[in-house]
Amino acid sequence: MATKGRKLSKKDLKQPDEFITLSTRAILFARKHKREVLWGVGILVGILLIVTGVTYYFRTLNRQAFALLTEANTLAESAEKRGEAQKLYEKIVQDYSLSRASLQAHLQLGHLYFQNKEYDKAVQEYQAALKKAPQGSTVREVALISLAYAYEQSDRCAQAIETAQEIIDDPAGKLTYEALMLQGRCYEVLQNPAQALASYEQVLEKFPSIAARVDVESKVARLRKKTGTSSATSQ
Repeated sequence: MATKGRKLSKKDLKQPDEFITLSTRAILFARKHKREVLWGVGILVGILLIVTGVTYYFRTLNRQAFALLTEANTLAESAEKRGEAQKLYEKIVQDYSLSRASLQAHLQLGHLYFQNKEYDKAVQEYQAALKKAPQGSTVREVALISLAYAYEQSDRCAQAIETAQEIIDDPAGKLTYEALMLQGRCYEVLQNPAQALASYEQVLEKFPSIAARVDVESKVARLRKKTGTSSATSQ
């Protein structure tokens, strides 16, 4: 059988209501510390306005930058208009450096310089792209292999090999074939046939169905003969 609730005594009725007590204390505190409360509210409102403003700024910045990037990419498709495209890419990296589009602009500038055989400038743009590219992203891998190619073309094979190795060391790398082939070529330039052979053999091992297999096998056979290495001992 359910018991009846305890009746409030006269003493209980005389006790102040807890909510009213807390509210009264809050009001009294606010009156006593009016200046501090107003400062606190003002700071909070200011922070909210700043966050809103910054968010709006970056949205607008990215929208404008990507509009320019789209226009530049369209121009770059025409050999006659690549000069105009280059100016737009340069505008993006200079005036919209905080936008996400600036990463792509650095890459595209690097490609244009590479096509014009301005390899030192291409290296600078690819390095700038790498600083902005997220770790493990496809765009970072593209920047790495592009940088390695630029090093190779500017007779900096040691740096090209080192850069390509970053791709090879990534288990999820999608450009491992290109990186290994580059290393093979560069080791040959550096008169290191043993390392060149090792690179080409890795190509055959990792990519048995490549279209250029006959060409790679020819390189391997030539380097084995040059180094006096048999198939069994070279792997």
